[in-house]
Amino acid sequence: MAPRDLTCSLYVSFLDVPGGVPVPRVRSLVDHPLGQALLGLALPVGEHVVIGSAPLWAAGLRDQIADLDVVVSTPVWDRLAQVCPPRPTPSGRGQRICLQIEVLDRWLPGWDTARLLASAVVRDGIPQAPLDVVMRSKLQTRRAKDLADLARWAARRARD
Repeated sequence: MAPRDLTCSLYVSFLDVPGGVPVPRVRSLVDHPLGQALLGLALPVGEHVVIGSAPLWAAGLRDQIADLDVVVSTPVWDRLAQVCPPRPTPSGRGQRICLQIEVLDRWLPGWDTARLLASAVVRDGIPQAPLDVVMRSKLQTRRAKDLADLARWAARRARD
C-alpha cells in the first residue's frame, strides 16, 4: 500500500511518561483499516507509538475511531516528510504530515518523545501507548470527547 493511500494521524510529543497499567485488549488494531494502513508504512517498532483514541478502541472503551495518533521518532519523521510535505497542526503547535495518516512532529506541550516511545506496549505488531498514558493526555486537553473518554475509563476501572 503506498503512503498516499493511508488514513490515520501521527503525533510526536514531549512529556514525562511513567510505566503503563495493563488493560485487557478487546479488539486488535490489525483488524481495523487504519491499523492496516499503519502497518503498510512499515515503521520500525521502537520508533513509533499509537496514542489517542485508538488504544481506547482496542480496549473496548470507544465504539469507533476516525484516525490514529502516532508519535514517531525524528528519523521516521524525516523519512515520511520526504514523501509528503509537513503542514501546521490545527492547534498551531507542531507540524503534521497528512497522508490518509496524519504524521505530527510532536504530541502535547511538555511531553518527551523518547519516553513516550519507550512506554509503548506492542500489540499484534503495533506499538500503542498504555491507557494510563492516553488518559494523562486527555486530562491535559480536556475537550468534550476527552472528558467522555475519561468517564468511560473511570467506569471501567471502577467495575474491574
